[in-house]
Amino acid sequence: MYGNSESGYGGGFDFFARPLPQVVKALLWVNVAVFLATFAVWTLTDTNWISDVFALHPKAAVEGFRVWQFFTYAYVHSLDLPMHILFNMLMLWMFGGDLARYFGTRKFLALYHVGAFVGGIAHAIAAYARNTDDAVIGASGSIYALMAVFAFLWPNRVVLLFLMFPMRVKYLVLILVGVDLVSGMRFLGGGVAHWCHIGGAVGGYLFFRLHTRVEALFERIETRAAEREVERESEVRKTVDELLEKIRRDGIHTLSAKEKRFLTNASKLYKKEDPLP
Repeated sequence: MYGNSESGYGGGFDFFARPLPQVVKALLWVNVAVFLATFAVWTLTDTNWISDVFALHPKAAVEGFRVWQFFTYAYVHSLDLPMHILFNMLMLWMFGGDLARYFGTRKFLALYHVGAFVGGIAHAIAAYARNTDDAVIGASGSIYALMAVFAFLWPNRVVLLFLMFPMRVKYLVLILVGVDLVSGMRFLGGGVAHWCHIGGAVGGYLFFRLHTRVEALFERIETRAAEREVERESEVRKTVDELLEKIRRDGIHTLSAKEKRFLTNASKLYKKEDPLP
């Protein structure tokens, strides 16, 4: 779908020849599975309870504390418009592969869900501002986050707009976000969650700018936790040595019940990797 050349329109359109990372395949399958499950439930029960529970209903999510809807709505797609899921999955296929290879599975999933969350927040704010409770479904918030980050990383990559017209990614994203911004400001709906799209792009931007700092923060937290664990093990071993010396000197009968329990627990803690003497 896009050329490999970063500087121009050359490079050949070999997207479909590149294998997709497993995380992208998993997201594609999960979205399709939820769509099929929604269709099955609607066909068998004539209800759409999956959408009722997992789509983002702003008032239910905020006032009813259904906070999971800020994430789960991204996996629910319209039964009335099959192009909804087809377009979103095509965009995931187009932009997800290189991003997943660049960031790795964990960060890619974080980006995907940050886009969904910020997109959902933006939609809820817009709904409250207009005093409506319009529900939103679909992976568009996540997709806009992927497109935004893709544009920051590889702005001059080329995509085929409508599978026909070559366009650099940076211009494509600017046009799409610009159209959503104008439409959102004019409250033009037409079944399109414009503010969710904008929020997803903002979420992608925030992720791109802050992910290294957040990762560094988590690394510092993990390092400190590891240091505390080492300190704790050192204290435990010191206490064990003191109790063993007490046993050798005075006999095991001199240990209190608490000291015996401590030795038992310490033995269980270390017997697999470093048995106590």
